[in-house]
Amino acid sequence: MASEKTIEKYQIFVLAYVNTFNATQAAISAGYSKKTAYSQGNRLLKNDEVRLLLDEQIKKLRERMSDDASRIYAMLWNQLKMVDEKIVKHDEAQAAINLLEQQLIPVNVSMSKKEADKAVIKRKADEIDGRRNRELKREYLDQMRNLDCEMVVVKYDKKKIYAQMAQYKMYLLDPFAWEKILTMRATILRDLLDRAGYKTTDKLEVQMDAGVTIIDDIEMMLDG
Repeated sequence: MASEKTIEKYQIFVLAYVNTFNATQAAISAGYSKKTAYSQGNRLLKNDEVRLLLDEQIKKLRERMSDDASRIYAMLWNQLKMVDEKIVKHDEAQAAINLLEQQLIPVNVSMSKKEADKAVIKRKADEIDGRRNRELKREYLDQMRNLDCEMVVVKYDKKKIYAQMAQYKMYLLDPFAWEKILTMRATILRDLLDRAGYKTTDKLEVQMDAGVTIIDDIEMMLDG
């Protein structure tokens, strides 16, 4: 049975080893000289007590990595959901705007016709001498007033359609944002597929250390 001081060195070695997986550096951290660190490191890895301590630390490391992997996996799915929701809203908004644009066509046609009719009637009214043909002049003026009232209604309908379009346009993505969000979606999907089975758990930790991008604000990503 190793002494308490030796066990303490073993523990320091093991903790250093699971952080670097370099036996020489771990031996130096445990207090062995640099000259003998390489041989001491290899010797310690074969030591039964060290192996037991190492198995315990590796188990804890795997559990931590598994928890981290699950957390990041869930975050990536949430990001994918947020991105997909933006894409769906864009598609729905575009479809709604297309429908409203179709509704706008007859409204614009009606407005153009009423404006043309009013211009014709006004020209006729201007050509009439009101002193000689007062009734016909009054009739033309009444027709112009009626057209003005009708155009007010048409303008109101037009404004309503434009107001609805404005609401949907908030969800539209411009070409740059559209390309960016599709790229973002492809990246998230690729990462999810990798983590689902195409990458080992140890590679997951390397990625975490390198910096996994967790998107907290999709709007900010698109604006950037």
